Amino acid sequence: MFNLPKLSTVTIALALVCFAPATAQSSGDHAVFSVQRTSSSQVRAGAWAFGRGDYEEAERFGRVSLQRPERLSHSRRSIAYANWCAALSMTDAHELALDACEQAIALRPTNWRAHLNHGSALLRSGDRALAQAAYAEARALAPFENDIVRAVAILDSRSLASAE
Repeated sequence: MFNLPKLSTVTIALALVCFAPATAQSSGDHAVFSVQRTSSSQVRAGAWAFGRGDYEEAERFGRVSLQRPERLSHSRRSIAYANWCAALSMTDAHELALDACEQAIALRPTNWRAHLNHGSALLRSGDRALAQAAYAEARALAPFENDIVRAVAILDSRSLASAE
């Protein structure tokens, strides 16, 4: 039998919080965004701010994290752009948000969060058809992710409500 050290509940909870993605849902229009923490302190701080609902602070950290993009790997840069997209969208900077999501997708086309955030940014900017296409891309990459399932359900319910 192995002799494993006992981990405190606090240690386990801290580990789960540090590596878990943060998710936020706008209460006004119910757009679903998903941000992710990385080892980059600026990206991580932006994700924390976004999770707290401090979108201006999240936008600032996102902008700062991308001032020297060469310091981030393609994967982490994609995460930084996807997070920044979410923050920009929540501060109603729709054109910049869409550009940030497109940058994230170009860097890493398999980043489902970038596709989800792109769809939510499109939805917040008023383009349901393109939002639906972006959500379909996200769903193709990660069909069982709760954030994607919830975003698609919200879009579908809004589409049904507007058809009535």
